[in-house]
Amino acid sequence: MTLSTLAENELFEIRLTAWSGRGVFARQPIAAGTTVYVTDPCSVHVIYRIFRREVCNWCWAYDNGQTYKITSDLCPQAAYFCSDGCKELWERDVGSLGCQAWDKLEAWLRKAKKAEDEPADAPRLSVLEVDNAWVKAVALGTLVLSGRRSSTTVATSKAERKALMQAQGLAAHDDVLSFLLSAIIAAHAHPNSFALLRTLEAVEVPYRCAEHLAAHTDSFLVLLALLPLDLLSSAADVADIIRTVARADAHNSFGIWSGPGGVASSSGEMLGYGTWPDASFFNHSCAPVLGARVREGRVWKFVTSRDVEMDEEMTISYLSAEELKETDVTARRAVLERAWGFRCRCARCVEESGEGV
Repeated sequence: MTLSTLAENELFEIRLTAWSGRGVFARQPIAAGTTVYVTDPCSVHVIYRIFRREVCNWCWAYDNGQTYKITSDLCPQAAYFCSDGCKELWERDVGSLGCQAWDKLEAWLRKAKKAEDEPADAPRLSVLEVDNAWVKAVALGTLVLSGRRSSTTVATSKAERKALMQAQGLAAHDDVLSFLLSAIIAAHAHPNSFALLRTLEAVEVPYRCAEHLAAHTDSFLVLLALLPLDLLSSAADVADIIRTVARADAHNSFGIWSGPGGVASSSGEMLGYGTWPDASFFNHSCAPVLGARVREGRVWKFVTSRDVEMDEEMTISYLSAEELKETDVTARRAVLERAWGFRCRCARCVEESGEGV
């Protein structure tokens, strides 16, 4: 039975665990400084809009806030690059439809009203509330698509025209739109890679609050109203793509940071985030075995930070180096519960809390 999207090798294998689903375990003793795994490139991601001129849209190079000048002729204001080579690789990766989609979204964003920030401490949602919101969004989205498709042949109905106008007039959730568009393009251009997201842990309620859910359903409707029709099948299919990536992203995303190694640090900037399906099977520990994780462009390299014993689980940390070094077990657990939804019971936390006594 296939347990993961992570390609096993002579160094490790995937095993079911009693505490965190699936994990990565050493097949043999491994010396410190060994590169254990290099991920596939990330395809579902977002570079925050405030950084879009400062981050190469292909290799994610960042030069201390300097702006890049190279753009794609197919979407000249939607993506910026550090070199012509990166521009060509990006155009090839997203395809002509993807370039058209980014161009249409950018044109709309320049005119759209901006969405308000989420309220602090908003109540959590139930599964039923989430499902009901998506049922309503898909029904409206079906009208949006049918109106767009019929407008070239016969007059659209009043309901279709109203739905299309409503979608086009929604407020812009810039970064949500960009993240979801990358998912739609990935599902179209790289269906096999996108399918790997379905193998990850699916969080039933991946939304922080009602406003966060609305940002996704509204963005779904905006994209149905804007994108090339050849990129869209049905409203239900597009909703499935968006819900799939939201469920996977909730517990399986990595920040895209500036600075050495591309990892979280107080001296760096969080430029965006992405989902790497094959990196998601390395579980968290506050004393990680793979403490030398490094991002190189669009891939992660996992390196052992100490000698590893046979059958030992190879873990990473979801926290920054500063948080691991400077915070106690109470603070670390609070961050992990808030951001990732679990109470850490790694060996370090159990020892520091006295729970193992």
